Amino acid sequence: MPFKCYLKTSQEKKLALKECNFEYPASPQHAYVYFDLVCRLLLSIDYLNKSDKSTTDNLTLTCLRSCMLGLANKFGLTWITTFPHHLDPATWLLLASKHDDAIPYQLYVMVLGIKQRPTVDVDTWGTAIV
Repeated sequence: MPFKCYLKTSQEKKLALKECNFEYPASPQHAYVYFDLVCRLLLSIDYLNKSDKSTTDNLTLTCLRSCMLGLANKFGLTWITTFPHHLDPATWLLLASKHDDAIPYQLYVMVLGIKQRPTVDVDTWGTAIV
């Protein structure tokens, strides 16, 4: 589980994100499952009113970027190009059903941005964005 405790409410989740520290798995395969759970957790956070939306978006996107960069540092930049093929179909449905596209957009931007790195094979990168 990405976070040490089971969080029930959006408020509890947001409080946990303010101090988000990740303990990454040892293997890339476990990291895909781990990242899938992080995505689901972030997608499950709802804001209660419009004024809360900005704070919630900032927290979730900061947490998402932190997790992705930590995994990329641990497993290499190509990890970012391969995670899309390892997300659970249910996670893809959650991403598609969200009214707010901030998380899907951030995931896409991370994959697109990796193209600028010379250590990432262009074919691998191209497959990731399809």
